[in-house]
Amino acid sequence: MTDENRQPAHHKGGKDAAKKKASREPLVNPYVSGTFRAVDVTTEGRDPRHVKPRAQEDRPVSEGTNYVSLSSHDIAAKKRKPWKTALLAVGVILLVAVFAVACYAGYVVFSYHRVADNLALDIDAPTGGAVSQTLGTGSTYTITTYNVGFGAYLPDFSFFMDGGESSRAASEASCTQAVRDAATYILQQQPTIALFQELDIDADRSYHVDEYRLARSVMSAYCSDFAVNYDSAYLFYPLLEPIGASKSGLATFSSIQITNALRRSLPMQSDLSKVAELDRCYTVSRIPVTGNKELVVYNVHLIAYSKTGTIRQEQIDMLMSDISDEIAAGNYVICGGDFNSELRDANAPVDASWAEPFPRSSLPAGAHMAIDLLSDGQRAALSDSNRDAGVTWTSGDDETFMLDGFIISDNVQMADYSVLDNGFSYSDHMPVRMTFSLK
Repeated sequence: MTDENRQPAHHKGGKDAAKKKASREPLVNPYVSGTFRAVDVTTEGRDPRHVKPRAQEDRPVSEGTNYVSLSSHDIAAKKRKPWKTALLAVGVILLVAVFAVACYAGYVVFSYHRVADNLALDIDAPTGGAVSQTLGTGSTYTITTYNVGFGAYLPDFSFFMDGGESSRAASEASCTQAVRDAATYILQQQPTIALFQELDIDADRSYHVDEYRLARSVMSAYCSDFAVNYDSAYLFYPLLEPIGASKSGLATFSSIQITNALRRSLPMQSDLSKVAELDRCYTVSRIPVTGNKELVVYNVHLIAYSKTGTIRQEQIDMLMSDISDEIAAGNYVICGGDFNSELRDANAPVDASWAEPFPRSSLPAGAHMAIDLLSDGQRAALSDSNRDAGVTWTSGDDETFMLDGFIISDNVQMADYSVLDNGFSYSDHMPVRMTFSLK
């Protein structure tokens, strides 16, 4: 190329130079003021393999640097009004809360289950001696029943479902001590047979103390059986002190060998309200009697918080039908426990809907409520076996009931019947003791 065809140096790449100059002009969004995110875009024409990205930084607009304006989303965010942001946050929180409640409700409903009916129970051997093999006719024996209230119902305890304040035992230590003291109190009575209700084996409300094992350590010379009465999901109420999950049951101790034991499931609600009700059962323990007969011992804890009397009556009818079959077979029958019905007087008006009089008309032929065999004066002299758990105990001022006792067959001779008044020291119930013989 000749010199005439060469352009002057200052004209070299004229159009490209103009573009480069234009690219160096700062880009400023006229609608937004403040700080921009700087991005160096002056690398045009350079081999990208040799270009190292420079760190982005926030700094005020200055000459010599190119900037990219905020996006439309950023602009909208800056223009959003504070009340809209707050409303959005509240909506998100409510959505999360509704989702959490729905998940919990699903958990409670789908985890609901009932313990199997006609469930054979293990017979636990004594750990501190041997037991006799049979009962005899004509000899005198003693049986006790005691609802220990999972070790929580000390005199200063009130239960939230009865209108009180608490849902759990005061502490693991107090719970352990209460159950141990209750079992020791029964052991001091030297019963032939001892029935317990509301012994927890794994429950939040009793700090996961195995109360059946604890009772066994005290009643070490007795064989025993245990049935789970209810095994509930984690119940998140009351909110400040949830009662949690509960696995609780009934225990029967005997100084005479128990040869067979069975758990029977009682009728319960069939609609969704069943998830709020505790499962119910009774146990059937068989003890040999000379003459090829058996003493059939029922340990029962009937429903307490039924909205109607229908389920209560269905439970009573099932239990009485079972007792009737054993009487017809010629066996001896004792049914003891917490009936959650007023036992003292079948005709007495009771305000508490959960403590209606036990219907004597439901008793099968050949069976009697043991307390009815006392004279009027003897019945009147008895202390009530249960206190109002909606308030703390202040002797003499609180409402009390007779909820605990025994049903016996005609071939069981009652010699004595008493409520062991321990001042509700270890539970909202007091033990009931009956001395008897077999005809």
